[in-house]
This record gives sequence, C-alpha cells and structure tokens, in this order.
Amino acid sequence: LGLSLVDGEALPLHQNLELGCVGTPNWADIATNKAKYAELLEHLFKAQVTPVMSSIGCLENGQLANVNADLAAAAIAFVLDAELLLLSDVDAILNANGEAIGDITLSAGYALLEQSFVQGGMHVKLEAALEAASRCRRMTAITSWQKPAQVVALLQGDSVGTRIL
Repeated sequence: LGLSLVDGEALPLHQNLELGCVGTPNWADIATNKAKYAELLEHLFKAQVTPVMSSIGCLENGQLANVNADLAAAAIAFVLDAELLLLSDVDAILNANGEAIGDITLSAGYALLEQSFVQGGMHVKLEAALEAASRCRRMTAITSWQKPAQVVALLQGDSVGTRIL
C-alpha cells in the first residue's frame, strides 16, 4: 500500500529554511506522541499489508515538503521501535583510506560525523542511522543494495556493512 509521511497521523516536521521546501523530523514531538504516529502502520502490519512509504511530509503551515528518505526511515523506525537497515551504493561507510568500517558504537558514529571523509549522502545516511540507533536502542546498519547476499546475511544477524550497536 503506497503511503506518505502525511497519511494517518502525519509525522511532524521542522522546515529546513536553508534548503527551502525541505522538512526534517521533529524528534521531540515524535518522542512525545510515538503511539499516535505508529497507529496506522501497526494496523496495516496486523492486517498483513506492507506499506511502501514516500518521504513527502507536511510542514506545520500545511505545505508539502520533501524529507530525506534516510531521515524519514529513521523516524519510522523510531515510532515502531524497529531496527533500521539503510541501503547505499557502497558496502559500508568507508574510512579515510577507502576501507569499510564494520561495527561501531554510537560514540564512534558521532565522531565519524566530524570527519571530512564522511560527506554528502553518506553524512546524512550516518546521521539518520545514529538518530535511529540512539532513539530505538536497537541495531542500525548501512550496507549495499547492489549485493542482495549482504542484505540477507545482515538480516540473519551476520556482521555486514557498517552496524551501529
């Protein structure tokens, strides 16, 4: 079933004024009202319906806004208290030497955000992974969508990609 962040009880967003019509999750409001935001999704899961979420949300003024898909996924994982798997075109977050970074702690993840080699889309992906891991207190992972065997291995509990534990 196709849904957006507006369907059901819309996830609250802050507008990113620098980027224009772009929203970011309002983590404080989501934390206060998690059950309300999870209600539609939980109902669909109980009915064995798989929702496919668009990352279009609604700002406080009613204007539709784009939300980075990784941040939207982190917010959904948070309301559902779920693990999060973020997919990328690379096997894992890479260090300054281009080598895959495996399992890390939250504090190591926050330290990585400060490094110049984590940039662009991977910076936002890591930020989303850290939000989900810190709020859900569950494993969050980043791995490649190009290698289905890695995704399966990760779902089976193997240490694949970058995992935030």
